[in-house]
Amino acid sequence: MHIPLNGRIAIVDDKIEQALPLINILAQKKYPCQYYSGDLRYLPEEGQALNDIRILFLDINLLNEASPSVSALKSSLIGVLNRVISRSNFPWMLIYWSRHEDEHDMLVKEIFDTVLTDRKPIIYLSQQKSDYFSLTGEEKEGFTTKVDGLFGKIVECLAKEPAYQQLITWENMVHRSTDKTLKEVFNVIHEQESWRDNAEFLLSRLGESYAGKDFKTASSEEKIRSAFQTLNAVFTDTQEYETSYGLIPNADSLFNDTKSADKSDIAKINKKLLVSADKHNICYAGMVIEDKDPASEQLFQGLLNDSFNREKIQKENPEVEGKPLENLYSRQRQLIRKSWIKVHVVVTPLCDVVQRKVIYNRMVQGFLLPEDQVKYVQDKSEAIFVSPPFQLGEQTFALVLNLRYFYTTPFDPKKAAPEGLSPLFRLRQSLLAEIQSKLARHTSRQGVLFIG
Repeated sequence: MHIPLNGRIAIVDDKIEQALPLINILAQKKYPCQYYSGDLRYLPEEGQALNDIRILFLDINLLNEASPSVSALKSSLIGVLNRVISRSNFPWMLIYWSRHEDEHDMLVKEIFDTVLTDRKPIIYLSQQKSDYFSLTGEEKEGFTTKVDGLFGKIVECLAKEPAYQQLITWENMVHRSTDKTLKEVFNVIHEQESWRDNAEFLLSRLGESYAGKDFKTASSEEKIRSAFQTLNAVFTDTQEYETSYGLIPNADSLFNDTKSADKSDIAKINKKLLVSADKHNICYAGMVIEDKDPASEQLFQGLLNDSFNREKIQKENPEVEGKPLENLYSRQRQLIRKSWIKVHVVVTPLCDVVQRKVIYNRMVQGFLLPEDQVKYVQDKSEAIFVSPPFQLGEQTFALVLNLRYFYTTPFDPKKAAPEGLSPLFRLRQSLLAEIQSKLARHTSRQGVLFIG
């Protein structure tokens, strides 16, 4: 059964005795859950519900009244849901039920359609609480069979949303991989006496293996982060194996071609895959730094000339073949300069940064170009790197780097950035690794010396 294993199940019911049977069943099946009475005093503060919920069991009537008005029900539900479900809580499934058959099932959907539109569930499942247990929480006859039927309905709903089902599958894989990582690393000291001392010693050694010689002089926080980085390396390997061989349910129902790809959607997704908004450390590996210094204009114009695809202009203007095209070249370069963002990218190896081995930061110059201008770059050159398109602000850009413009600069992350330079975002590790790999290939073309 593909139900969240990571505690992202919640129950909201003003009567603990009516929620307890469900809590017990979830515990029996090893599905951790959160319980909320609906009392605002014991709910997360608004905006502080950081642990996203994937499945929520909701009692519609939280007012402890036999027949509350629709407006009273609506007001209480909005107040509770606004605190339990955050704006960023997505995707999730709502299972809502009541004590009486005449309560307002459609009220919940109306709330999300008109008020809480920024946290709307993707799946609704309506059930009658009285089918499962009494007002005092006593199990009805055939309770076990009925509860199995309830979970069967949940799985059936998930099967109708295969993408959501697979996201839960992936989250469960991450949960199992985290658990397995801790077991694999710390089981060597489990049977030993003084577990605390041994565990602290092991964490120190993990941190030292990542930070190197600077570990001893690092702050306590930096030492812990270094230990976490080592655990990340083990976790990544474990998660890759789990992803390769773990059970994938309902796989055949996921992929379809009913929706054509939208370029803007692709650019938005690429932004998530390729870049991070982190920019607190201008010297961090992968940092993209905007250059607004007017003094650098001439240098970047030379970079553009060196990267410019003249053949593209020739193909677009066959009627002037054989004639000088310098005016067309110049005009296109002017258009590029009007829309480009001049950048420097930090390509220093990450291990050197975290181990504080850097004396000079390695940098590559380039620019961010709107997607329609990228075709005027020599993307087939060994010295030119062009990223996939991604969204930046309201536009779609690609990162263009000329590896011939590789240089070093003194490394001092504690000092303010030079005037005219400001970090924009950070490249994720996979994209940075690709740039570093191409830079290595560009600088290691040795050739062969021989006499013919």
